[in-house]
Amino acid sequence: MSVSLRGRPLSWRLTAGFIAFAAAILCLGSLVLHQAERWSERAAVDTLRATVQLGARGMNAWLAERFADADVFSSHASMQHVLRHAVERGVGKAEEEDIQNSLDAIRQRYGYPSVSIIDTEQKLAVFSSGVRPRHADIALATAVAGVDGVRWIDLPFPGSANAYRAAVVRRIAAHGPLAHFVFYLEVDPVQLVRALTQSSPKVFDGHGILMRVQDGKPVRFGSIGGPAGESLAVVDDVVAGSIEHRLLTAPQNLVKGVSGSGHEAIAMREALSLPGWYLVGVLDETEIHAGLREPTRVAMVAYGVLLALVAAGLVLWLRAERHHHFQREAEMAGFYDQILRGGDALFVLNDWRGKVVDASESTLKAFRLARDQLIGSDIMALAPDSERDAVLEMVKGMRPGDSRRFTGQRRRSDGSIFFVEGSVGLLEIQGRRYFHSVATDVTQARELQARLQQAASVFELAPAAIVVCNSEREVVSVNPAFTAITGYTPEEVLGVPVEALTTGADPEKNAMMVAAVLENDFWEGELEGRRKNGQTYPRHMLAAAHRDASGEVYQFVGMFTDLTALREAQTRAEFHANHDQLTGLPNRRRLDAVLPTLVRQAAERDRSLTVVVLNLDRFKSINESFGLPEGDRMLVALAQRLQASLPADKLFHFGADEFVGLLEGPPVGHALTINRMLEVACCKYTAGTHAITPSVSVGVASYPELSQDAESLLRNAGAALSTAKCRGGKTWQLYEPAMNASAHDDMLLAVELQSAIEHRQLELHYQPQARLSNWSLTGVEALLRWKHPRRGMVSPARFVPIAEASGLIVELSQWVLEEACRTWAGWCSDGLLPPPIAVNVSALQFSRPGFVEQVQQTMARFGVAPHGLVLELTESLIMESSEAAVATMERLSAMGVRIALDDFGTGYSSLSYLTRFPLDKLKIDRSFVLPIGTAKGQEAEAIVQSVVSMAKALRLRVIAEGVETDEQANFLKDCGCDEMQGYLYSRPIPDEALRSLLETTLPLRSAAAPSGLQPLFGREGR
Repeated sequence: MSVSLRGRPLSWRLTAGFIAFAAAILCLGSLVLHQAERWSERAAVDTLRATVQLGARGMNAWLAERFADADVFSSHASMQHVLRHAVERGVGKAEEEDIQNSLDAIRQRYGYPSVSIIDTEQKLAVFSSGVRPRHADIALATAVAGVDGVRWIDLPFPGSANAYRAAVVRRIAAHGPLAHFVFYLEVDPVQLVRALTQSSPKVFDGHGILMRVQDGKPVRFGSIGGPAGESLAVVDDVVAGSIEHRLLTAPQNLVKGVSGSGHEAIAMREALSLPGWYLVGVLDETEIHAGLREPTRVAMVAYGVLLALVAAGLVLWLRAERHHHFQREAEMAGFYDQILRGGDALFVLNDWRGKVVDASESTLKAFRLARDQLIGSDIMALAPDSERDAVLEMVKGMRPGDSRRFTGQRRRSDGSIFFVEGSVGLLEIQGRRYFHSVATDVTQARELQARLQQAASVFELAPAAIVVCNSEREVVSVNPAFTAITGYTPEEVLGVPVEALTTGADPEKNAMMVAAVLENDFWEGELEGRRKNGQTYPRHMLAAAHRDASGEVYQFVGMFTDLTALREAQTRAEFHANHDQLTGLPNRRRLDAVLPTLVRQAAERDRSLTVVVLNLDRFKSINESFGLPEGDRMLVALAQRLQASLPADKLFHFGADEFVGLLEGPPVGHALTINRMLEVACCKYTAGTHAITPSVSVGVASYPELSQDAESLLRNAGAALSTAKCRGGKTWQLYEPAMNASAHDDMLLAVELQSAIEHRQLELHYQPQARLSNWSLTGVEALLRWKHPRRGMVSPARFVPIAEASGLIVELSQWVLEEACRTWAGWCSDGLLPPPIAVNVSALQFSRPGFVEQVQQTMARFGVAPHGLVLELTESLIMESSEAAVATMERLSAMGVRIALDDFGTGYSSLSYLTRFPLDKLKIDRSFVLPIGTAKGQEAEAIVQSVVSMAKALRLRVIAEGVETDEQANFLKDCGCDEMQGYLYSRPIPDEALRSLLETTLPLRSAAAPSGLQPLFGREGR
């Protein structure tokens, strides 16, 4: 039945309603489906993005680990030190094992197929662990050796043309001996893909592709199987125009299009840290909408509801999955913290503005900062001001993926400085650039290197020879001093057993030294060595053994110095210490060492030993007359003459003019030897143009006769010598016990003389001096007398030598000067006309500083006029230091004090020196006056005439001493002598007698006397 619309049947209306409802449901379902497709696609894109980014991060982390391994292992200080030592000094067994063990440990611990050190100059892998690099691999590594930083290189695969191999290489040092060595790590690229599969969650049905742009053309990597296992292959099947091709050639990182399988798909890429490498995620739309297109159109409404429920569930699932994704990302961040933040390396991540984003715990400890203090701070604040320009220059022009090495200083929070070495790289993540630096604190390594350099400098520059041996005691290194001492070059001794270098040189002591080193690890002492020419030499040596952790000796080090020069110097010093430099004879020190031994041997053998002391008489006068060089030549000549009578080891130069001879054996022949010594010593000697006949005195003492030991032998021989001199010299005297008694009496007399000065037991007598022309009084000479309370009058000849020997002569001389000035002042105060007083000056008094001032003060204290004092000086006194004597005499003359030269003619000096001294008077010694008028007086008379003539030429007044006869006086007057002094005129008289003489103002001698001269007192009083 048909009805109108207004009255249509219910079934139709129901049908129409159902159709309308179905259409509405269908439209609603279509809308829901369309919206669900959009939601599904958006969720898929978000998931795809998160998954690709997480996968890329895992891959980048794996690549960063490989780069960090190459960076850390190649710059490790200990490996560089061992390698440098091997390069500079040759690869020893120990160094080769150290390097090989290090490479094996790296390969086994981190799973590298090959770990090698390549010499780019030789193009050879000098050290290798695992698969040894092929020539093509080495060539590729050599090609990038000149570039700083770590480099990723592609390696050829010998078995398959499209199989992929790669390695990470880094030059070990930028300069120096290690600059041509490359650290080579061959990586397993399959691990990179595994890092993707391990890090990417299974949240979609798409797939990830590892791709790169190679030669301007996108290629992908695929896994293939082979005899060596699974490997990565380069697959060149990317179709032009495909979604993969568009994604790698277009600037966008998300594209839609047809995939390589021919389906519509969504693709997204994420750049890896390797330039031109990308992780590509592809998701087909059929896989996205597969769940929406399977239901039929009839069930779309119901399915729409279901789709809504599914969409709601999907939203919840996506949220859960995102939460799970973030949880996994947190886990990856923990892993990242463990690898970078928790490691020993100093890791810092900063953005392009220089703000610190992240840092490892080691960095915080190194800079002594808390994390909140470092994060967000300026990276440049970590470097000293002096380093900032270098840091900016280093990062200037860097591109993503670049890495550069650096070495520099960093500043801690407390301002202290430390040194770092490492690398800095640039990463780009989601369009943002970050600098990441990985460094090592090398402060201690630099200090160690400095110490090693110092040790190397010491090794090269040390004056001592240094030799290093291995555990087998074979030479592995020597320094230049070793070559200089032994004559062996390094090439001649390297690898040679060290014992072979000392063959025949005290082998027993060498063996003892080796045993001591093996037992105690150290030995020091003297050891005989042998040079290359076979010559042996003494050396002082230090030897040490170095042991490893297991206690095994791995190295021996020896250091020694050549003692040859020292021994020669000691020998020379010993010779000079025990021998006289002038004569070459043994000296007193040697005699003191030898004589006790000879006495002991004489006692053991019951034999005699005689000591002969020989002394030159008046040797001081010879020096003064002819000079010290001539005196030295005379001593040398005397030593040579005496050596003809005695062996050289039995003749000693005891002092300036004294020799000691030792005679052994029966004493019967000793007298003949002594006579021969005396005879040769007194032979004529020529001094320039003068012939001198030396006079010597000899003292002799024998053991065991009257001498019991070495000391008494020398003492007794000295006493005998003094006796020989007292007897006029030119003789020898055998010791007698009474001689020591005389010496003892001399010591007592010296003590009593000191007391005599203090108790005024001394007095002055005055011997007048007269003019020969009329016998008028011209002056007096003050002569010292000692009235001893027990001994009576002691002769000056007895106590003056004792005073000179004891040093009392200075005090005596000053007392005489003061007493003479006091007497002269007393004469003036009593109204007498005092004559000048001549005072003898001792050599010690004259040479002392302040002598002139002392004379001046004494004269001023007593009011003595300058013309009232005459100072008498001997020849020897003014010749000892002529320059100083001239200066002193000139000062005295400037004061008005007159100076007389006493005892003139007793020395050997020429007369020409008189012109140098400011003298007023010359006194002829009595030894030239006494022979006048006798049968042997012709020589004396000629000398006197010469002296007077010379003195007149020099305008000096002449006075003769010791005039006792008229003949002497008349001869002197006829010669032109001005004055006389002697018993003919007057003996020395005390002050009272001289006062009586001064009270008379008449001439003392009548000119009408037949001889022209009369004595002041009767001849019976002379």
